[in-house]
Amino acid sequence: MRGCHHLKTLRLVVLLCALSACGSKVSYEDPKDALLVDGWSTTDLQNTAEAMTQSLLASKWISGVQSPPIVRLRDVQNRTAEHIDTRAITEKIRVRLIKSGQVLFVSSDRELEQVMKERQLDKEHTLRGQNKPLLHTNYIVTGAVIGDRKKTPKGDVITDYSIILELIHPESGMIYWSDEKEIRKRNTRASVGW
Repeated sequence: MRGCHHLKTLRLVVLLCALSACGSKVSYEDPKDALLVDGWSTTDLQNTAEAMTQSLLASKWISGVQSPPIVRLRDVQNRTAEHIDTRAITEKIRVRLIKSGQVLFVSSDRELEQVMKERQLDKEHTLRGQNKPLLHTNYIVTGAVIGDRKKTPKGDVITDYSIILELIHPESGMIYWSDEKEIRKRNTRASVGW
């Protein structure tokens, strides 16, 4: 009889847990609020973009020049085991750099195809005739996201990210600026107790 009582109590607890999970509520949140998740998050994206933008703007290659340099963004490699939208990193950095007024950008590889199509249409269907030559870049920005995940003896999962960006002179191949943003996350598994 006692076993039946425990079984009924267990069923009731499971039912209550299932019912409480059924309702959902959707709300807007400030995207700048910290989002604490185990893997890469929008918070990591925003913090990385902000740190790298500020570092690049403070470099003498950007802040110490008479006229804004022309920059092209190249792909940032994802060298982690998880999916990270590295294009989102470069796009956020580009938006911040353009807003600063200290840097001019030319089209990225993906956008350049669209630019070339538009130039061809202009050439064929307008009175303009020849297009002006495309601008050369003073620098390219490229880099990588490197990640490592380890499990501790206590069962915690530690995830380390290292985001490295570089400002490279395309003609000489010289790296004029480089910076690294490091992120460490610890996911502590909660123990279940009754």
